[in-house]
Amino acid sequence: MEESIVIDDIFNIWDGLKQEEELKDTRSATSQQDNRCKNCNEPDIHCDYTNAIVVCLSCGQVQENLVDTSAEWNNYNDDSGGMSTDKSRCGMPASSLLSEGSQFGTMIQKTHKFNPQYRNLYRWQASIGLHHRDRSLLLNYEKIQAFCNKLDINNRICEDAKHIYKIISQKKLSRGKIKDGILLSCVLFACNENKSPRNVNELCSVCDVTTKCLHKTNKILTNILWEIPDYKKLMFLYKNPNQFVTRFCCNLGIDNYTMMKLIKLCDYLSEKHNTFVSSREASYVVAGIIWHTIQKLNLKIHKTVLCFRCNLSIVTLNKIYVDISKIPDFMEYLNKILT
Repeated sequence: MEESIVIDDIFNIWDGLKQEEELKDTRSATSQQDNRCKNCNEPDIHCDYTNAIVVCLSCGQVQENLVDTSAEWNNYNDDSGGMSTDKSRCGMPASSLLSEGSQFGTMIQKTHKFNPQYRNLYRWQASIGLHHRDRSLLLNYEKIQAFCNKLDINNRICEDAKHIYKIISQKKLSRGKIKDGILLSCVLFACNENKSPRNVNELCSVCDVTTKCLHKTNKILTNILWEIPDYKKLMFLYKNPNQFVTRFCCNLGIDNYTMMKLIKLCDYLSEKHNTFVSSREASYVVAGIIWHTIQKLNLKIHKTVLCFRCNLSIVTLNKIYVDISKIPDFMEYLNKILT
C-alpha cells in the first residue's frame, strides 16, 4: 500500500514538471510573436531612444511610441532646442564630508566679475549658505589637501584623511598649532590604512609641525579612534612595522628574498615583544632590523644612506640598534634566519 502511494506521488511530480515545460514553451512562442513586426512579421525590431519610437529595421514601419525612463539631462535655458547635456541643473551630489543641511539650496553663479552687485550677492550667499561648522570643515579639508600635495599623496588617501578628521572634529575641538598636528595625524593614519605608511620625521620635514606636537596628536587620535569599531584596526596598523619593510627595501634596493626574511623578523619581534615595538616608532624599529641585516649579510649600504632613506638620524639608528641587540631570543632568531 505504501509503495503504491509513493509511486503515485512520483507520477504526480512528473506530470507537474511536464506542465511547467509546456507553459514555458507557450510563453516563449508568445514573446517571439510579440517581438515581430506587425507589417512584415520579421523579428528585426529596434528601440530608437533618440526619437522615442519602436521601429522595424526590415520595412521601416513604426510599431509604437517609446517612453524613455532614463535620466533627464536636457537643459532648456539655451538656444540648442533642449538637446544640450548640462548636468548642473540636477545639483551637486551629496557629500559625506559635510552635514546634510548644508548640501541643498540655490547657489549664485560667479560669472559677473565686473558687476559689484552680483559679486556682493555671491559673497553674502556663500557666507550664509553654509553652517559655520561646515565652513570650518572646508577650511581644514583644504589644509589636508595642501599637506597631501606637499607629500605627493594620492587623492584616495587624502579623502580617507578627511573622513577621519570629520570624526575627530565631532569628538574634540582644537585651535592653533595643535590643530595642524591633528590634521597631519589624520594624514598619517590614512596612509597606514591604505598600506602606504609615512614616517613622523618625513611628515614634519615637509609641513610646519614639530615631531613633539605630532606625537601628542597621534595619542589623541589613538584614544578617540579606539572607541570606534570601524577604526579600531588602525591602531594595530599604526604600530605594525611590516608596513615599512616593503617601502624601505625598495628605497634601498634590497632584493625580494632578503625582504621576505625581514618581514619574518618583524613578525617575530611584534609577536614575542609587542611591548618593545608599541613603545617605539615602527619605522625606527624596521630601520634597526635592516641595519642588523645589512651587517650580517655584508650588504654594501652605508649607514648614512640608510638614515636618509628611512628618515631618521644616525643617533636614533644607533640607539634602536643597541636596544634590539639587548633582546637575546630575537638575535638568536635573526642569526638563524639570515644564515
